[in-house]
Amino acid sequence: MTMMHVLGVPDFQQQPLAVVEDDVHWLLAHQGTKKWTGKMLQSSFRISGADHLAKFTAALQPKCKLPVVVLDVIFQLRSQVRLQLQPLHCAVLMSSPILVRKLLSISKHLGTLSDDTTESSSTTPADTTISPLFLAVLFANQDVVDILKSYGACLNCVDAMATVRLQVAFLWADLEERLLHLKLDAEAEKLGKDVDELRRRAAAQAADVDDALP
Repeated sequence: MTMMHVLGVPDFQQQPLAVVEDDVHWLLAHQGTKKWTGKMLQSSFRISGADHLAKFTAALQPKCKLPVVVLDVIFQLRSQVRLQLQPLHCAVLMSSPILVRKLLSISKHLGTLSDDTTESSSTTPADTTISPLFLAVLFANQDVVDILKSYGACLNCVDAMATVRLQVAFLWADLEERLLHLKLDAEAEKLGKDVDELRRRAAAQAADVDDALP
């Protein structure tokens, strides 16, 4: 029994939440497994390919707080939005304040909290993944968002890339409304600026390509 398996990966056929919370607690507390806590919290699963993406979106549609078409827009097969889940991401997807608080508390004790809560030092989306906070906006309740924020969670460049896709699909208003509802006003403003910067860079690159053509 591995942490990611307990959390429903890769098929996302979730057990009752209380069972999952008990199983995770057992893994983190049992004498034979707790020595691997750091490795368990850093374990991950990359969701890619049509089959895994279809299972992921189908399982999470009932939990989505925005129009479900959002999932197809962000996570479609040709999307460049990287989705590599770690235990914290999975806890957020379950909207479990117990698990989210527990995993963040342990990460803080281990000195790895910044891996989960700070904006990636890389500005290249290929080098990071969608943030727990952005997943919370899509799937979790206010208490989970509040816990993430209390530990310093923020949005990142992959979240901005996902937002560009939503803008193109005329779904920015839905996302912005959700952000404001969750009291993430500052995050909504910064996300808008990050998206504008991504669009500016894309336009500049396109202009450079046009200039290079004979």
